[in-house]
Amino acid sequence: DDGDAGSGDGSDDGDSGIDTNDPNVISLSGKHTEIIGNKLVVKDIGYGVSEFTGIDQSLLMVGGDDLDDIDDLLSLSGAPENAFVLIAVFETQANQRASSLIFTHNGDEYEYECTINCDFNVDLTNRKISYNDAVFVWVEGTETLTLTGYVPWLESDEVISSEDQDELGNAQSETLCDLNMSTNTTVLADSGLAYTVDEDQCVGVKEDDLVRTNKPYTFIDANSGETLTTGEIKLTIRNSESAIALYDEEGNFYNETTILGTFDITNNSDASLCRLGSIKWQLNTPDGLVYEQAMTLSYTYLDTEYSYPAQSNYSSISYDAGCIASGESRSVNIEFSGFTQKENPLTADNFVSATIQASLDLKTGNIVPAASLQPDYMEWTYVNSRPAMRLALTNNSSSDLVFDEDAHNVLFYDAAGYLVATGYVTIHDQLGLADKIELSDQDYVFSQGAQFLLLDDSSTLVHASFSPARATKVVLYPRF
Repeated sequence: DDGDAGSGDGSDDGDSGIDTNDPNVISLSGKHTEIIGNKLVVKDIGYGVSEFTGIDQSLLMVGGDDLDDIDDLLSLSGAPENAFVLIAVFETQANQRASSLIFTHNGDEYEYECTINCDFNVDLTNRKISYNDAVFVWVEGTETLTLTGYVPWLESDEVISSEDQDELGNAQSETLCDLNMSTNTTVLADSGLAYTVDEDQCVGVKEDDLVRTNKPYTFIDANSGETLTTGEIKLTIRNSESAIALYDEEGNFYNETTILGTFDITNNSDASLCRLGSIKWQLNTPDGLVYEQAMTLSYTYLDTEYSYPAQSNYSSISYDAGCIASGESRSVNIEFSGFTQKENPLTADNFVSATIQASLDLKTGNIVPAASLQPDYMEWTYVNSRPAMRLALTNNSSSDLVFDEDAHNVLFYDAAGYLVATGYVTIHDQLGLADKIELSDQDYVFSQGAQFLLLDDSSTLVHASFSPARATKVVLYPRF
């Protein structure tokens, strides 16, 4: 199968001004472009060629003077003189993926890798892979190559069905929340746009197995050391399968673990309470220690083992200016990410309390209000046979607004107020485009008085690798 992917000799002809919207052409910048040129022309592409990639959910792309199709690659007994092989491996909708580029020039071989969280997108519905300024590192040094562009494929290019792969990646339909639309909306004090489902409805799955627990917390002003407030923090623990099998030196396999926390803080002063910098926090164990991790984990990619230091990370989730007006309360969200042995997952018993610190300042005067936005409705629906969420909002300000990003953050809460997931909705999903690189400047304009739609067409709430979640409220934080 020739794949109908591109034409030409697969090498750069020396021209400049590459059009990254040209299918089958991936632009290059960085090390070794003086040898390989500034673009790759993909001549053939295959989905699920596990004979070469070692994994079903993978794409194999080839090109160059001496390599016209994948069948030639599989029949070779040695490396071609001038050619390239580009491989992308992934798990549908997972947040970890990897890609590698191997090219030969006059018989000399050069290998680059883009491993954890490599910046490419695979659209199984439209059969397209897009590289979004993905950074590849030379295996023999620290030099990099940056890849940008997209390559489509046909159903005839598939060794296995990509449609079957997508179905395997999502929760079964009978477990999904019923299709619904809600107009229960409000604007929060932190300028978040909140959408709440009607009674007995949900988004995501009807039931989940996330661990939910309440623990006492102490909130401390990092400047003075004064305890500002105490209370209970709501924690949600998710132990998820990693997209890449991770193991330690003893052969124990690991899950990715995420803990999401939410608590309320009230400003009882006469001035605005503003946070300076990010929140620092920690979970405390029954032994009186800080729960943290530092280990070396390994994974195998194309029959080669790689190791990297894996450390836990505490962070805050904040999409607002961080100021709380006098007399107001605010929900504060925090996150822990790390790894846990599959045979010994994290539970509520691993922690007894949380300690939270932030640098705070009291400021007189008014807080500058955000742009006037009205949340209109939330729709839990299907797009291209996949569960999806659409959010509508109206620009009630006195002028046009311009989004500064394609993707906009959303937080998912359950009916009891636990933060169960984070995610985003995008402009390009709503417009039916494969990637943000296809957006025009005009697509980012939010006209005065107009309604704008944002879509998540592959909701992480329902994907098995993330541990599916049930939510009843979604909060959107648009960026301008």
